[in-house]
Amino acid sequence: MAVAGLLLMAASAAVSIIGQQQSAKAEQANAEFQGKQLEQQAGQTRATAQRQGLEDQRQARLANSRIQALAGGGGGDESVMDLTGKIAGEGEYAALTSMYQGEEGALGREGQAASLRFQGQAARTAANYKSASTILSTGSSMFGKYGGGGFGASDGYAEGVGSAYNGRRRGL
Repeated sequence: MAVAGLLLMAASAAVSIIGQQQSAKAEQANAEFQGKQLEQQAGQTRATAQRQGLEDQRQARLANSRIQALAGGGGGDESVMDLTGKIAGEGEYAALTSMYQGEEGALGREGQAASLRFQGQAARTAANYKSASTILSTGSSMFGKYGGGGFGASDGYAEGVGSAYNGRRRGL
């Protein structure tokens, strides 16, 4: 009967350890998947911002072209030149702002991806420690039930031999 109990405890520990490891592996795989999705979104955010920046620059060129056409092609007029310079500057500012915002958004998503991956790895490490704890706990429990009861326990044999030996040395 003791062997059956020992086998059941060992099997229970093994199933628990396998479950802990599989759960951690699934959590890590999920974190990796979500991390890849966030990195893909980061790339899309950058690309969208770059396209928006190019569009801002194009709109500034179109506005400058329209101003020059309305001025009758007279690009030498100082007020027209000031206006086209301001429009070009505003267009460049808008383009750079769009790209900056896109880069910030992409960096945020990449940070989230790294955080998720770290959480997945932490779950894996925690499962390893929990598995080791399960092994030690089960081993301790098995030893307590089937291994003699731990320190200081007596099965009668060692005590009897020790007493007889001690008695002979003392001359009893």
